[in-house]
Amino acid sequence: MNCSMNQWFAGKHLGNSGHHRGTWRLISRQLLQAETSIGECSSYRMTRYPLNRFSYGNCAMLNALLFDLDGTLTDTDALHVQAMQQLLLEEDNRVFTKAEFEAHVSGQANAAMCRYLFPERSVAEHEAFADRKEQRFRQLSVHLTPIAGLGRLLDFAQAQEIGVAVVTNAPRANAEHMLQALGLSERFEHVVVAEELPRAKPDPLPYLTGLERLQASAEVSLAFEDSIPGLTAAVKAGIFTVGLVTSQRRETLLAAGAHLVIDDFNDPQLWAVIDRMAGR
Repeated sequence: MNCSMNQWFAGKHLGNSGHHRGTWRLISRQLLQAETSIGECSSYRMTRYPLNRFSYGNCAMLNALLFDLDGTLTDTDALHVQAMQQLLLEEDNRVFTKAEFEAHVSGQANAAMCRYLFPERSVAEHEAFADRKEQRFRQLSVHLTPIAGLGRLLDFAQAQEIGVAVVTNAPRANAEHMLQALGLSERFEHVVVAEELPRAKPDPLPYLTGLERLQASAEVSLAFEDSIPGLTAAVKAGIFTVGLVTSQRRETLLAAGAHLVIDDFNDPQLWAVIDRMAGR
């Protein structure tokens, strides 16, 4: 495939009619960024990172998909905000806003969340509050809906024998609860829980661990994230990272280093990248 990603995407997904040219101009900038990162198949490279780490004699094929959980597989921020608002009001008569959640809590591990909320309290008190908060969240999240297109993407990965893993800052009890509520408990080979590692996101260790467990290489993998800490972790791990606009604005995700930003897993821009990386 010698055509550029932009040329190929335009012909395959949008055509050349005048009706589509306006749409193409809107997404062209993001797709150019994606093409710069992926490069031509014959020399597969990402210019954002050291070139020798991403150059191959032959086309390297997509071999792993790594997913954040909250806000990526399903949109749960509203439930986390509700759980925290209820507890803080009940226990401390404290008002907690969505804006405060987005600025200081979204995507963070519970240890960081509690340090922000209660800098004067002990680690034991932090852990106790985090346990109560997560229990309240699980009570509120009996039924969850996957982000549109997720089933399609997981079916594709299974058919192509592409490894899939969850990489999350959520506690294991939450991860297991959410995957069960989504009906996805059997769909992921590994669930990497950052709290069980020496360092959580935004450190790249959780994503590096996910790659190791899948026996995958960063340069032929995709990561999916919705938060700034998670996005930072995946990008630092050297993975082409796709941001979802469930919890942050598109511009914020791009500024934080996302290689591509999508609305959901049906986004044609995502499938253009997948087709390119999978050699289709």
